[in-house]
Amino acid sequence: MRITSNMFPSQLVGEANSLQQQQSTIQDQIASGLSLINGSDNPDTFSQVELTRAAQLQSNQYASVTNTVQTRAQDSYSGMSSLQTVMSKVGELVTQASGTLGVESYHAVGEQMVQLANQIAQIANQKSADGSYLYGGIGNVAPLTLISPAATSPAPLYEINPSTAYTSTIPSATINYGLTLPIGLTAGNNRGGAAVPATQNYAGFLSTGVASSTDTYTLVAKIAQDLLAATAGTTDPFVADASIGSYTSAVTMANTATSLSSENVGKAAAQLTELSLNSTTLNNTVSTQAKSMSNLTSVNTAEAATQLTQVQAAYQAALQSGAKILNMSLLNYLN
Repeated sequence: MRITSNMFPSQLVGEANSLQQQQSTIQDQIASGLSLINGSDNPDTFSQVELTRAAQLQSNQYASVTNTVQTRAQDSYSGMSSLQTVMSKVGELVTQASGTLGVESYHAVGEQMVQLANQIAQIANQKSADGSYLYGGIGNVAPLTLISPAATSPAPLYEINPSTAYTSTIPSATINYGLTLPIGLTAGNNRGGAAVPATQNYAGFLSTGVASSTDTYTLVAKIAQDLLAATAGTTDPFVADASIGSYTSAVTMANTATSLSSENVGKAAAQLTELSLNSTTLNNTVSTQAKSMSNLTSVNTAEAATQLTQVQAAYQAALQSGAKILNMSLLNYLN
């Protein structure tokens, strides 16, 4: 290979420029605290950073959704816990309403039942923080609506929404990779009249769990109505009510509705537990991703400072060596 007179100066300038660029890059890294200033600094690492950043964004979105729906799930659980408490009291009062009570006692228990029925209606028509019915149907309609024409107390004032299109619905939320969870509980479907048709799929916390029965609210309201209608000498205030039929039947239906409320407390609690576990998982994932991102992008200041010193020393040595060599003339070589 032919060596020309300008090869060494060219190589020297190229090496000096390279060392100067390294020095500038390290100084920028120390100043910013980042090991990657430009994608070209390390394409492979930069690609890993972009993938990690995308995963972080997705995990944070899932965490945000989880936090939001936890509020709704907690409201649903609170509602079911309240209903369970109400129905436990209903069961106690119905058990008391035996033939040994006098008419005044029947009326006293009936008045308490009216209050409990009103509490059930309030629970059923509870709204979430965003103003939507917690147990509502498509189009944000209330599960219980006032009977039209309005009934007079102590008759039931509400009924399951009579619209033939009414179906209680609950939202679903994707809370993690491949994990979608329904949030809340359904209140049921249109009951098509005073009783639920045997062929109708009627499910939800207001159903007493029997196809031929009325819903929980109507059951309690009718029990109240029958007790308040008792007269002197009444031994079974439910005989005249075809939807209940007898004291024994009233107790059985009340117990069934109470069991259903307990079942739904368990369902709501299970949703809360799954959301809580998912929240913990996501927090751990986000923490791990943050550490990975830090390892990929953060500069080790001590190591960078040492490297900077080495590069600066090499740069100065190159300049000094070049100056000495380039200042030599042809006579230096001939001598």
